[in-house]
Amino acid sequence: MNLLGVNYNQGYISLTGAATINAVQHYDAGRKDFKKLNDLKVYLNDTFVQPLLVRDLEYIQNNKYNFTYLNSQLLKCKHVNPKEVELYMQIVRFAQEAVVIMQKNEELEDKLQNNEGFMGIVTHVPSIILKPEFEIYKTFFGMPPRGKFDIEAIKTIRNLIKTLRGATYSIIESELLEIYKIPEKRTVGEHTFAPPVRKGGDAQAEQTLYGIGDTDAFS
Repeated sequence: MNLLGVNYNQGYISLTGAATINAVQHYDAGRKDFKKLNDLKVYLNDTFVQPLLVRDLEYIQNNKYNFTYLNSQLLKCKHVNPKEVELYMQIVRFAQEAVVIMQKNEELEDKLQNNEGFMGIVTHVPSIILKPEFEIYKTFFGMPPRGKFDIEAIKTIRNLIKTLRGATYSIIESELLEIYKIPEKRTVGEHTFAPPVRKGGDAQAEQTLYGIGDTDAFS
């Protein structure tokens, strides 16, 4: 045992030294868990708290798909310090709510500025949060009419999220631009969107699309 009270062995050592190595490994694992929690704190601050303080709504909107990733990683660290992890999860929830409020306030201001001076009643509807891959799809390609997402594009984005866990939207966007042509969005009714077109290929066939109403799209 050292001066910090860390026990590096169990009072004996085998011919292979297994007992001592096992104890050290447990100690190292604990240090890694603490480091992971600290890294998540920094990630939460840099990705959501600081942008909220400067009202950088666009940055937060582009990266809000990472709320899911952040919550899942915090849960994995709950054994390190349950109360502290619960606090950070509450901050994540606060950030999610703040994003919705900021977005609704911008919509309200826009409506008030474009109603020729007449006051009206504005109803706030709770924001629907989709799974990360669908949120990124909406940001990159736009929201397709009738919520008809391209299945292959969704699969591509899902694979990128798995490969680049915790990556910001700008990184995901760079990867998508290596795969797809720059989206040339057009407006149809209330929707502004572009069909996914892979480099060296054509737009996906109609049968590869499915709607937002599918339960698989929701978190």
